[in-house]
Amino acid sequence: MWLVRVESPWACFGLEVTDGGWIARLPAPRPMLASSLPTAGRLPGRQSGYVDPTQQRKSQEAGAVGELLGIARFKFHEGKVEEYKRLSAQAMEIVRTKDTGTLQYDTYFNDDQSECVVIERYRDSEAAMEHAANLADVSAAVLATVSVVHGELLGEPSAELRAKLAGSEVPQLFTPYESM
Repeated sequence: MWLVRVESPWACFGLEVTDGGWIARLPAPRPMLASSLPTAGRLPGRQSGYVDPTQQRKSQEAGAVGELLGIARFKFHEGKVEEYKRLSAQAMEIVRTKDTGTLQYDTYFNDDQSECVVIERYRDSEAAMEHAANLADVSAAVLATVSVVHGELLGEPSAELRAKLAGSEVPQLFTPYESM
């Protein structure tokens, strides 16, 4: 019976439980291509984590933007958890049926269901603005059930999205420093 099986270009092994305890099973080594070996401390397919600020600004000025990640933490008003859940289900249905660039939309509750965290990931700034427009009606009702503990937007938003966020306290914008 295999409990754990690990396969990569560098290793393939499993752990098996027997009456005597754990036994590591190591199959015959697999041939490896030189191109699949890590070089200079990098994993295959990964680039350096350093983001050159000069290149980042040039990219931003040229309008090149990528995925955005939104994180919101809410504390529920007394007696409003069930109302929030109902509205959250409506929002999820809208996201599934209308949003074309929302890549992730997840809600997490703490153990006593007094707070939640919402994780949102968008293809780009246009997708984030589409999402906000699609949820405009539900958002006001959702915000009536919670206090915003914090909200962050991570990534490089377009100039248009930056303008829409200007002057608002939430979400707070965080731009890339290092990335992998």
